[in-house]
Amino acid sequence: MKKLLILFLLWSCSLAPTFGENETATPEELTRMYYTSGSMLDYESLVEHMHPYTLSRFKELSLEIIKSFAEKESPEVVFEAFEGISSTEELGELTDEIFWVYVMGTISSHVEEKEWNKKVVYISSVEEGDYLYALHRLSHDLETTRAKEELSAPRVITFKRDGNKWKYYSFHVGSVERYFKWHIQTAHSQQTGAIKAE
Repeated sequence: MKKLLILFLLWSCSLAPTFGENETATPEELTRMYYTSGSMLDYESLVEHMHPYTLSRFKELSLEIIKSFAEKESPEVVFEAFEGISSTEELGELTDEIFWVYVMGTISSHVEEKEWNKKVVYISSVEEGDYLYALHRLSHDLETTRAKEELSAPRVITFKRDGNKWKYYSFHVGSVERYFKWHIQTAHSQQTGAIKAE
């Protein structure tokens, strides 16, 4: 199962559509690319636009988080989240690119709202050495005032140069920790419910 999964991810990444040579894309276009792929959960397309250091660091920090949860909880409970993989060692064997696609895809598969009705409002950008900072905000058709305020607050996406291309330099590690906290709490709730039912 694991070999089939890895082969499928390799095949998917190799066939992923590209955004073209992004060194010619404007900061506004780069920002919109990021949210277009993210909102569609299209990590196979987005991975080639992630900076290599981002991918390696994401894998390193995520493995530490997952290993920590596995040590505190039952490893079986933690790895129920992954299909075809049952240990941090097996996760560690994945390439940085496949690891990112696999983990981000696993997390996103449990997000109830698959598509956000959000609009990217590009504001400006600043280039500093090998870094590019794109200032923007999101608009979202949400009912709560607090949620609207949180999403409409200005945000910054950081890009870093990789050769002659700008690549995304965001780690998303916080989402890994939040997901596994939720996953474990859900597993505990289900176990408690099963015991009460008996």
